[in-house]
Amino acid sequence: MSDSLPDNRTPLQSALLRLIEAELHQQEARSPTAGLFDAMRTPAQFLPALAIERGVSDWFPEDSLQARRNVTANGLVIQSKSCSRYGLMFALSALGVEAEITKTGRPYELKLVANLPDAQLDEATSRRIIARINTYKAERDIVALELVRAADVALYTAIYAESGVVSDCEPWAPALRSDDYGVYHAVVGEVYIISDSEAAIR
Repeated sequence: MSDSLPDNRTPLQSALLRLIEAELHQQEARSPTAGLFDAMRTPAQFLPALAIERGVSDWFPEDSLQARRNVTANGLVIQSKSCSRYGLMFALSALGVEAEITKTGRPYELKLVANLPDAQLDEATSRRIIARINTYKAERDIVALELVRAADVALYTAIYAESGVVSDCEPWAPALRSDDYGVYHAVVGEVYIISDSEAAIR
């Protein structure tokens, strides 16, 4: 209603309007189309259609679900930045590959070092990375590819120390006299105290 005109709705009409608005809001919240165009939330069966809509030209059904979601979510950015070093790095990052691209000094030649933190270093991975590079690099460019698998190695030093204390007590023996006739019993007591320190293992 306009501010210059009074609200002539009855209380029943106002209550019905609020009820309808609340119900519509709940229906929209429960709607399956709420995240349909979000590549990270859409059901997996809708991803190929969404990838076509986003202009993804390098679609491999064999990729992991997360990789397909990444390339679909960033499809427009990858397409707009293709044929550039930034576009290549962005396209490879969708596969989970950390890329470093430098110029070699010769025209239209690039050196690409691809670090594979999680993927296996095998022939299938190599073919997949080469296919993505060929899709998004400039036609004139020549890319020298190096695949690298890095690992963090930690070196620990441990010191093992052992100390032992052994205490033996001599058996008790009475002071015998020549005129003393009796039966004596002796008790032998031995105490062993051994202390071992375990190696420092982390």
